Amino acid sequence: DLGGIDGLVHISEISWSRIKKASDVLEAGQEVRVKILKIDENKISLSIKATEENPFDVAIKDLKEGDVVNARVIRLMKFGAFVEIATGVEGLIPISEMSRGRRISNPSEIVTEGEMVEAQILKIKPNARKISLSLKSLQPDPWDAVCDDLNVGDEINGHIESIASFGAFIKITDGVS
Repeated sequence: DLGGIDGLVHISEISWSRIKKASDVLEAGQEVRVKILKIDENKISLSIKATEENPFDVAIKDLKEGDVVNARVIRLMKFGAFVEIATGVEGLIPISEMSRGRRISNPSEIVTEGEMVEAQILKIKPNARKISLSLKSLQPDPWDAVCDDLNVGDEINGHIESIASFGAFIKITDGVS
């Protein structure tokens, strides 16, 4: 109510964080500060979040590529997992950056929604408002320990990963074929 005229704050304009229902963060009778986004015939579009600084802009002042952050997994998609680095600041862990030496077909093999993970920032694109992260960059490289565990002349068991015209690839341990 804007003094006798009603305006609408769309759910996407309530908070910088994703919310499922307006009633999760607002209640009838509550006074809020809003910004008028659009006046169109008999409709007024309003925003609460436009009255606040974008948390992405605040966060990237302190974040840099290579930083390790704690993040909460908020959504799983077939191509990766979206995580919340700070309130209203999301990043993506692509499926290719989830595990070292293990092929996965779904992020749910590695992470679950609501789980806290430690990830390294790979890329920050301020203009696109995108942050790419990696879990595997924080995992040890299995090739670093190959010489510690294997010696020329050892007989070991492995599983055939694939066969090519010139030979067969044998998986010895995760990440080492």
